[in-house]
Amino acid sequence: MTPHGDWFLNFRNLSGGKVLLGNNQECKIMGIGDIKIKIHDGTTRTLSTIRYVLGLKRNLISLGELDKNGYSYRGVGGVLKVIRGSLICMKVILQNGIYLLQASTLCGEAAVGENKSYEHARLWHYRMAHISEQGLKELSRQWILGAGSVTALDQCEESEIP
Repeated sequence: MTPHGDWFLNFRNLSGGKVLLGNNQECKIMGIGDIKIKIHDGTTRTLSTIRYVLGLKRNLISLGELDKNGYSYRGVGGVLKVIRGSLICMKVILQNGIYLLQASTLCGEAAVGENKSYEHARLWHYRMAHISEQGLKELSRQWILGAGSVTALDQCEESEIP
């Protein structure tokens, strides 16, 4: 649920429906749609069937809805992981008794072109436990990462690889 109507990629008006908050205040559901978010590690996720609720102060993600849609979750040591199959979709950090997702919304559909070989190198950077740029270049030179990865790495600065 969110009080931000401008975040939706698509939106369908709903007539009726209310959300009862912890202080017994009722908030009206104005519509439903999808929101695209960019998580702290750079991956993009689309959250579906998000309700636009007037009067909310914070965005809320329902673990019950995630469970109904095939996700599981586990919280240990102040970190909640949302998992689907063997893929960790989100990591959420416990702060002051509330799990907070560190992400930003992507409003609208912006077409951003990125060098595909650089994307390939960044993917291997993540897969190899954040291996250094030099390590990636060496693997690429040995054709372990595939053609084109060295070229992409030579075109970017080390600080561009998270």
